[in-house]
Amino acid sequence: MINIRQSLRIWTAWAVVLLSLLFHSLASFAQTSVGVPPLIGEHPQPAFGFEVGVGQNSQSGTMECDCGTTFTGGSGTGWSSSAFYELPIGNDFNVGIKAGFNRENTSTITPSTEVVVARLSGSSQDTTLPIQGSRTGSVTLTILQFEPFAQYQILNSNFFLQVGAGISVLLRNDFTQTRQLSSNSPYSFTNGTKSEAIQGGNIGGITSPQFSGLLSAGYNFRFGTISIAPMVNYDYPFSTNSSAGGNNWKISTVSGLIAMKFNL
Repeated sequence: MINIRQSLRIWTAWAVVLLSLLFHSLASFAQTSVGVPPLIGEHPQPAFGFEVGVGQNSQSGTMECDCGTTFTGGSGTGWSSSAFYELPIGNDFNVGIKAGFNRENTSTITPSTEVVVARLSGSSQDTTLPIQGSRTGSVTLTILQFEPFAQYQILNSNFFLQVGAGISVLLRNDFTQTRQLSSNSPYSFTNGTKSEAIQGGNIGGITSPQFSGLLSAGYNFRFGTISIAPMVNYDYPFSTNSSAGGNNWKISTVSGLIAMKFNL
Protein backbone atom coordinates (compact mmCIF):
# COMPACT_ATOMS: atom_id res chain seq x y z
CA MET A 1 0.00 0.00 0.00
CA ILE A 2 1.15 3.54 -0.66
CA ASN A 3 0.77 6.47 1.73
CA ILE A 4 -1.16 9.67 1.09
CA ARG A 5 1.90 11.64 -0.03
CA GLN A 6 2.79 9.03 -2.67
CA SER A 7 -0.81 9.00 -3.89
CA LEU A 8 -0.78 12.79 -4.29
CA ARG A 9 2.44 12.56 -6.31
CA ILE A 10 0.93 9.99 -8.67
CA TRP A 11 -2.28 11.98 -9.23
CA THR A 12 -0.28 15.21 -9.69
CA ALA A 13 1.83 13.53 -12.38
CA TRP A 14 -1.30 12.38 -14.20
CA ALA A 15 -2.79 15.88 -14.00
CA VAL A 16 0.36 17.34 -15.58
CA VAL A 17 0.18 14.81 -18.43
CA LEU A 18 -3.50 15.51 -19.09
CA LEU A 19 -3.03 19.28 -19.02
CA SER A 20 -0.07 19.00 -21.42
CA LEU A 21 -2.10 16.93 -23.86
CA LEU A 22 -5.01 19.38 -23.65
CA PHE A 23 -2.70 22.38 -24.21
CA HIS A 24 -1.18 20.84 -27.35
CA SER A 25 -4.64 19.93 -28.64
CA LEU A 26 -5.96 23.47 -28.18
CA ALA A 27 -2.84 24.90 -29.80
CA SER A 28 -3.31 22.65 -32.85
CA PHE A 29 -6.98 23.61 -33.09
CA ALA A 30 -6.22 27.33 -32.85
CA GLN A 31 -3.55 27.07 -35.53
CA THR A 32 -5.96 25.33 -37.90
CA SER A 33 -8.83 27.76 -37.22
CA VAL A 34 -6.82 30.86 -38.15
CA GLY A 35 -5.77 29.34 -41.45
CA VAL A 36 -2.10 28.72 -40.70
CA PRO A 37 -0.98 25.79 -42.88
CA PRO A 38 0.33 22.75 -41.03
CA LEU A 39 4.05 22.13 -40.97
CA ILE A 40 3.56 18.68 -42.50
CA GLY A 41 1.09 17.93 -45.26
CA GLU A 42 -1.99 15.99 -44.19
CA HIS A 43 -0.86 15.98 -40.58
CA PRO A 44 -3.28 13.86 -38.49
CA GLN A 45 -5.52 15.59 -35.97
CA PRO A 46 -5.89 15.03 -32.22
CA ALA A 47 -8.67 12.59 -31.41
CA PHE A 48 -10.69 11.10 -28.60
CA GLY A 49 -12.52 7.82 -28.47
CA PHE A 50 -13.81 4.80 -26.60
CA GLU A 51 -12.88 1.13 -26.56
CA VAL A 52 -14.45 -2.02 -25.14
CA GLY A 53 -13.24 -5.60 -25.06
CA VAL A 54 -13.34 -9.06 -23.55
CA GLY A 55 -10.35 -11.14 -22.56
CA GLN A 56 -8.98 -14.36 -21.15
CA ASN A 57 -7.53 -13.95 -17.65
CA SER A 58 -4.75 -16.32 -16.55
CA GLN A 59 -3.33 -16.68 -13.05
CA SER A 60 0.37 -17.34 -12.55
CA GLY A 61 1.86 -18.20 -9.18
CA THR A 62 -0.01 -19.71 -6.23
CA MET A 63 -2.95 -18.04 -4.50
CA GLU A 64 -3.46 -19.14 -0.90
CA CYS A 65 -6.48 -18.29 1.25
CA ASP A 66 -6.46 -17.86 5.04
CA CYS A 67 -7.53 -21.49 5.61
CA GLY A 68 -4.36 -22.73 3.90
CA THR A 69 -5.93 -24.03 0.68
CA THR A 70 -3.82 -23.19 -2.38
CA PHE A 71 -5.02 -22.52 -5.92
CA THR A 72 -2.76 -22.60 -8.98
CA GLY A 73 -3.41 -22.15 -12.70
CA GLY A 74 -6.68 -20.24 -12.48
CA SER A 75 -8.37 -18.85 -15.58
CA GLY A 76 -11.53 -16.97 -16.49
CA THR A 77 -13.11 -14.37 -18.74
CA GLY A 78 -13.05 -10.63 -18.02
CA TRP A 79 -13.97 -7.40 -19.74
CA SER A 80 -12.71 -3.82 -20.05
CA SER A 81 -13.96 -0.41 -21.17
CA SER A 82 -12.14 2.91 -21.40
CA ALA A 83 -12.04 6.37 -22.92
CA PHE A 84 -8.87 7.74 -24.51
CA TYR A 85 -7.29 10.89 -25.90
CA GLU A 86 -4.71 10.78 -28.70
CA LEU A 87 -2.22 13.43 -29.81
CA PRO A 88 -0.22 13.06 -33.06
CA ILE A 89 3.48 13.85 -32.90
CA GLY A 90 4.17 12.94 -36.54
CA ASN A 91 2.52 11.33 -39.52
CA ASP A 92 3.03 7.84 -38.09
CA PHE A 93 3.28 8.41 -34.33
CA ASN A 94 0.64 9.20 -31.70
CA VAL A 95 0.82 9.48 -27.93
CA GLY A 96 -2.12 9.47 -25.59
CA ILE A 97 -3.73 8.32 -22.38
CA LYS A 98 -6.58 5.94 -21.52
CA ALA A 99 -8.75 5.72 -18.42
CA GLY A 100 -11.32 3.05 -17.73
CA PHE A 101 -12.44 -0.05 -15.86
CA ASN A 102 -11.24 -3.65 -15.95
CA ARG A 103 -12.96 -6.71 -14.53
CA GLU A 104 -10.68 -9.71 -13.98
CA ASN A 105 -12.08 -13.15 -13.10
CA THR A 106 -10.27 -16.41 -12.38
CA SER A 107 -11.45 -19.75 -11.04
CA THR A 108 -9.34 -22.71 -9.91
CA ILE A 109 -10.15 -26.26 -8.81
CA THR A 110 -7.77 -28.12 -6.49
CA PRO A 111 -8.17 -31.72 -5.23
CA SER A 112 -8.71 -32.18 -1.49
CA THR A 113 -9.21 -34.87 1.12
CA GLU A 114 -10.82 -33.62 4.31
CA VAL A 115 -12.94 -34.59 7.24
CA VAL A 116 -16.51 -33.42 6.63
CA VAL A 117 -19.97 -33.88 8.07
CA ALA A 118 -21.95 -35.79 5.45
CA ARG A 119 -24.77 -38.27 5.12
CA LEU A 120 -25.18 -41.43 3.12
CA SER A 121 -27.66 -41.18 0.24
CA GLY A 122 -31.12 -42.22 1.42
CA SER A 123 -30.18 -41.71 5.08
CA SER A 124 -31.07 -38.89 7.47
CA GLN A 125 -28.15 -39.56 9.82
CA ASP A 126 -25.05 -37.34 9.70
CA THR A 127 -21.59 -38.91 9.76
CA THR A 128 -18.17 -37.33 10.22
CA LEU A 129 -15.58 -38.96 8.01
CA PRO A 130 -12.69 -38.17 5.60
CA ILE A 131 -13.85 -37.86 1.99
CA GLN A 132 -12.00 -37.14 -1.25
CA GLY A 133 -13.30 -34.19 -3.23
CA SER A 134 -12.17 -30.79 -4.49
CA ARG A 135 -12.25 -27.10 -3.67
CA THR A 136 -12.97 -24.28 -6.10
CA GLY A 137 -11.58 -20.79 -5.48
CA SER A 138 -12.94 -17.88 -7.55
CA VAL A 139 -11.66 -14.31 -7.42
CA THR A 140 -13.06 -11.20 -9.12
CA LEU A 141 -11.15 -7.91 -9.19
CA THR A 142 -12.71 -4.62 -10.27
CA ILE A 143 -9.99 -2.17 -11.29
CA LEU A 144 -9.69 1.47 -12.34
CA GLN A 145 -6.84 1.63 -14.87
CA PHE A 146 -4.86 4.50 -16.39
CA GLU A 147 -2.63 3.88 -19.40
CA PRO A 148 -0.28 6.35 -21.10
CA PHE A 149 0.57 4.91 -24.51
CA ALA A 150 2.48 5.43 -27.76
CA GLN A 151 1.22 4.22 -31.15
CA TYR A 152 3.08 3.65 -34.41
CA GLN A 153 1.33 3.40 -37.79
CA ILE A 154 3.39 0.75 -39.57
CA LEU A 155 4.97 2.21 -42.73
CA ASN A 156 2.25 4.87 -42.97
CA SER A 157 -0.41 2.15 -43.34
CA ASN A 158 -3.58 1.49 -41.35
CA PHE A 159 -1.86 -1.26 -39.36
CA PHE A 160 -0.52 -0.09 -36.01
CA LEU A 161 1.37 -1.18 -32.92
CA GLN A 162 0.71 0.31 -29.50
CA VAL A 163 2.70 0.06 -26.27
CA GLY A 164 1.55 1.35 -22.92
CA ALA A 165 2.16 1.33 -19.18
CA GLY A 166 -0.82 0.33 -17.04
CA ILE A 167 -1.40 1.83 -13.59
CA SER A 168 -4.32 0.08 -11.85
CA VAL A 169 -6.15 0.99 -8.65
CA LEU A 170 -8.20 -1.73 -6.96
CA LEU A 171 -11.86 -0.78 -6.47
CA ARG A 172 -13.35 -4.10 -5.35
CA ASN A 173 -12.14 -7.58 -4.44
CA ASP A 174 -14.51 -10.59 -4.24
CA PHE A 175 -13.48 -14.13 -3.32
CA THR A 176 -15.56 -17.29 -2.93
CA GLN A 177 -14.54 -20.82 -2.01
CA THR A 178 -16.71 -23.93 -2.30
CA ARG A 179 -16.02 -27.61 -1.76
CA GLN A 180 -17.44 -30.46 -3.78
CA LEU A 181 -17.78 -34.20 -3.38
CA SER A 182 -17.12 -36.37 -6.40
CA SER A 183 -20.20 -37.07 -8.49
CA ASN A 184 -20.00 -40.83 -7.83
CA SER A 185 -19.69 -40.49 -4.05
CA PRO A 186 -22.52 -42.15 -2.08
CA TYR A 187 -22.41 -39.24 0.38
CA SER A 188 -23.78 -35.70 0.25
CA PHE A 189 -23.37 -32.67 2.49
CA THR A 190 -25.98 -31.88 5.13
CA ASN A 191 -27.60 -29.43 2.70
CA GLY A 192 -28.57 -32.40 0.53
CA THR A 193 -26.18 -31.56 -2.34
CA LYS A 194 -22.60 -32.44 -3.23
CA SER A 195 -21.42 -28.81 -3.02
CA GLU A 196 -21.35 -26.23 -0.24
CA ALA A 197 -19.93 -22.71 0.16
CA ILE A 198 -17.30 -22.36 2.87
CA GLN A 199 -15.96 -18.83 2.29
CA GLY A 200 -17.12 -15.54 0.81
CA GLY A 201 -15.89 -11.95 0.92
CA ASN A 202 -12.44 -10.50 0.25
CA ILE A 203 -9.06 -12.17 -0.11
CA GLY A 204 -6.12 -10.39 1.46
CA GLY A 205 -2.81 -9.36 -0.04
CA ILE A 206 -4.09 -7.62 -3.21
CA THR A 207 -1.56 -4.96 -4.23
CA SER A 208 -2.87 -1.48 -5.08
CA PRO A 209 -1.81 0.30 -7.19
CA GLN A 210 -0.54 -2.33 -9.63
CA PHE A 211 1.73 -1.76 -12.61
CA SER A 212 1.79 -3.60 -15.94
CA GLY A 213 3.02 -3.40 -19.50
CA LEU A 214 0.62 -3.51 -22.45
CA LEU A 215 1.23 -4.38 -26.09
CA SER A 216 -1.48 -4.06 -28.77
CA ALA A 217 -1.74 -4.55 -32.51
CA GLY A 218 -4.65 -3.50 -34.70
CA TYR A 219 -5.97 -1.99 -37.91
CA ASN A 220 -7.75 1.35 -38.48
CA PHE A 221 -10.82 1.37 -40.69
CA ARG A 222 -11.27 5.05 -41.56
CA PHE A 223 -14.60 6.69 -42.38
CA GLY A 224 -13.87 10.39 -42.77
CA THR A 225 -13.19 11.80 -39.31
CA ILE A 226 -14.19 8.53 -37.61
CA SER A 227 -12.04 5.42 -37.26
CA ILE A 228 -12.97 1.95 -36.02
CA ALA A 229 -10.08 -0.28 -34.95
CA PRO A 230 -10.20 -3.95 -33.91
CA MET A 231 -7.20 -4.78 -31.70
CA VAL A 232 -5.52 -7.64 -29.89
CA ASN A 233 -4.00 -6.66 -26.53
CA TYR A 234 -1.68 -8.38 -24.04
CA ASP A 235 -1.54 -7.04 -20.47
CA TYR A 236 1.46 -8.38 -18.53
CA PRO A 237 1.51 -7.51 -14.79
CA PHE A 238 4.74 -6.47 -13.09
CA SER A 239 3.15 -6.25 -9.62
CA THR A 240 2.29 -9.39 -7.64
CA ASN A 241 -0.26 -10.13 -4.91
CA SER A 242 0.83 -11.82 -1.69
CA SER A 243 -0.86 -14.77 0.05
CA ALA A 244 -1.11 -15.72 3.70
CA GLY A 245 1.54 -18.44 3.34
CA GLY A 246 4.04 -16.21 1.54
CA ASN A 247 3.18 -17.22 -2.03
CA ASN A 248 2.85 -14.58 -4.76
CA TRP A 249 0.42 -14.58 -7.68
CA LYS A 250 -0.77 -12.27 -10.45
CA ILE A 251 -3.20 -12.16 -13.39
CA SER A 252 -2.30 -11.55 -17.03
CA THR A 253 -4.83 -10.92 -19.80
CA VAL A 254 -5.06 -11.51 -23.55
CA SER A 255 -8.04 -9.60 -24.94
CA GLY A 256 -9.77 -8.52 -28.10
CA LEU A 257 -10.94 -4.90 -28.31
CA ILE A 258 -12.88 -2.57 -30.56
CA ALA A 259 -11.99 1.13 -30.50
CA MET A 260 -13.97 4.01 -32.03
CA LYS A 261 -12.05 7.25 -32.56
CA PHE A 262 -13.26 10.76 -33.49
CA ASN A 263 -10.88 13.38 -34.91
CA LEU A 264 -11.10 16.81 -33.31
